[in-house]
Order: sequence, then structure tokens, then C-alpha cells
Amino acid sequence: MLFGLNWSTSVLFGFFAAGLVYLPMAIIMLRIYAKWKARYAILWACIIMLGIGYNIMSCFGSIFSMDVLGTMGIVSLFSSNFLIVLFIDSVNRDTVDPLKIGFIAIMWAITSIAFIISITQDPFNLLIATNLIFDAIAAPCALVILFLPGSLVVYHGTRIYRHVPKPLKPYAGLFLFGGIMIIITSFLSLSEVTIVEGLGLSGFVMIAAISGITIAFARQPKLAYVLPFKAYRLTVFDTTGGTPVYNHNWQPSREQVDETLFSGMLQGVGAILNESLNQGNVREILLDKGTMILQRSQAKNIAFVLVASKTSRTLRDGLQLFAERFYARFKGDLVDPINKAAFEPASALVAECFPFLLE
Repeated sequence: MLFGLNWSTSVLFGFFAAGLVYLPMAIIMLRIYAKWKARYAILWACIIMLGIGYNIMSCFGSIFSMDVLGTMGIVSLFSSNFLIVLFIDSVNRDTVDPLKIGFIAIMWAITSIAFIISITQDPFNLLIATNLIFDAIAAPCALVILFLPGSLVVYHGTRIYRHVPKPLKPYAGLFLFGGIMIIITSFLSLSEVTIVEGLGLSGFVMIAAISGITIAFARQPKLAYVLPFKAYRLTVFDTTGGTPVYNHNWQPSREQVDETLFSGMLQGVGAILNESLNQGNVREILLDKGTMILQRSQAKNIAFVLVASKTSRTLRDGLQLFAERFYARFKGDLVDPINKAAFEPASALVAECFPFLLE
């Protein structure tokens, strides 16, 4: 006791973790979000900040012997687990699955309410907390909130590890390691394993989990774009005659069609549909195993086509940005689109506009 306050080992560790470990990691993820505008980055930053909230509220709850602060800290921890599901959904797919999120939201609400009721001294709440039916509902929900997030990170982390090229595998492995640590943290929080009196092992393992995932994305943000989609080819062509202007392949090992044939086909299909349906230009063509996203320049007779495995807002935004910068950079060279050598510097624009794509 110091100044009549409870400064235990766990309190000192909690402040250390919040201020010197979690806060710098949250700042790193916020900087990634500022650069990439990626949903996964802001979600992971929020998860870390909820972890900070858990540590601070739990510490102050112990110092001032205020159970309400400890309760708020635990609910913060449950909320971070809920956000982990949203986070892994953003890594796995381009859009959120509303059914999955709705299911997890219900689990989170039941678990949080059950925990709050279980620690209050109100006779009515104690009656509910000891009700067998209530326990039968709340217990499985709590297990879902505890173990599902880490399990999802491990599952999708394994998928990412299998699909990334060899240079990125160490970072994919670090992401997978973080998921495993999250599951271990859940087991340790239930078993209450301690290192010294009052200081649980789960806190150290959670630091390892958060650090592993944060470092993986800080070093290789492209990991978040391995599963949602794959980009195969980017083509720029002159719409007056279907002449190919520029072509970039992200997967050169795939069988490639002739550039002139490909551009001419797109020009012909676009012209026929525009004249016959009179509904404007083609924006997207869906295939059984892929999609073609089209972007036309309003200032010049030029079109941009991105062939990918799935449609995506991220890819559409990247293609629009590439179209704007391509025209601004090469508008003088488009007078003679046959001179392909003039457009070779466009490779730098590809790297700028699609920095999240694996080569």
C-alpha cells in the first residue's frame, strides 16, 4: 500500500503495458490507416485502444478498490474480442458479413450483461445470475466471445501463410503466431495462471499476441489483401481503334492472351452494348472465375481495364486513381498511342496506385 492505495505488481504491469507497449502500437496502426485508408488498420488500432482501456480501468479499479472500473475494463476486453471478428472479416473479404457480425454482436451483448449481473450485489441480479436457464445461455456465449476471435485469426492466418510468396512468409507466420497467442491468452484467463502473486501470465501472452500481429502488418500491410481478391492484369487501350497502349501483369506465369486481341474485343463489346442498349459505358463484366473492372477517361478516348478474381471497392478506387494519374502523366504521348515505349514509366504509377497488390 502506498498513500493508502493498492499499488500491486499487476497494477504496475498494467500501466506499463498500456503506456509503453499498446499505445505505440496503436499509433503505428493509425499511421498505417492514414497512409492506406484501410479498414483493417483502423479496426486493429481500435482493438489495441480497447486493450489500453482494459488495462487502465482495471488498474484504477484495483488502486481505488472500485469494482465498477474493473467491470468496465472487462467489458472493454469483450468489446475488443468482438472487434477482432470484424478485423478478421476485413482481412478475409472486401465487405462485412452482416449475419456473422449480427451473431457475434448478440453473443457479445449476452456475455457483457451476464458478467455485469454476476458481480453485482443486487438480490434480483443475484437471482438471475444463479438461474440455470440463464447460465445455460450465457456460458456458451462467453466461450464463443473468448475463443472464436483467436480461432478465426489462426484459421485465416493459415490461409494467408499458404498463399503468400516466400519473401512474405515470415510476416504471415508472425500474424499466425499472434492468433495462436490470442487463443492461449483465453485459456490462461480462465485458468488464472500467475507468474508472481497477483500477476497473471495471460498479460504477457497478450502482449506477444498484439505485438506479433501489429509488427506483421506494420512491416507488410499487403498481408491484408491476400485473401479478399487477386489482381491479374491491367490494360490501357485507345477506344477509337482498340489499340493497346499499356499492359501490366501481376501474375506473368498465367497464360496471357494477345494484347491487341484483348483490347479489340473489349472495344467491340463496349461499343455494341453502348449502341444497342443506350445505357452508357460498360463499368464491369462478371465472369465465372473473375471480373473485369473498366474505367473510361472523360477527357480522352482511352479506357483502363483491370482483370481480377473478385470485384472490390479497393480495386475500383485504385483503378480510378491510376486512370487520373496516367492521363495527367501521358496526355501528350496519347497523340501517338502506338509508341508503347513512351508509356513504360507507367509501371511506377502501378506501384503508387496499387501498393497493396502482390507482385
